[in-house]
Amino acid sequence: MTHSPEIRHLFAFDTEFDADGTVVRPGAWTPAKRSYLPAEVEALVAQGRLEARQQALGEIENIRAMALSNIAQSVASAMPTLKAVAQAHREQSADLALAAARA
Repeated sequence: MTHSPEIRHLFAFDTEFDADGTVVRPGAWTPAKRSYLPAEVEALVAQGRLEARQQALGEIENIRAMALSNIAQSVASAMPTLKAVAQAHREQSADLALAAARA
């Protein structure tokens, strides 16, 4: 199996110049925006807060689900013991009722 090599473009040299040095065709590259208006900053901060809140709520939901799973496992493992204790209590109550009836 052969892998095709990835073509990487670290630098885009797509601007064309003529012999005089005049730009014939400008490149498609545009620099990243380095300054923002206060309203843009507030919008970005609000978006970041919303994303962080949603992520935190998702994590809380996962923790809640794990806790409920642990509770369910604990109850399931304790159920046979609880059934045995309840049965013993019933038997002892019946014995006590019979003893009280005889007396």
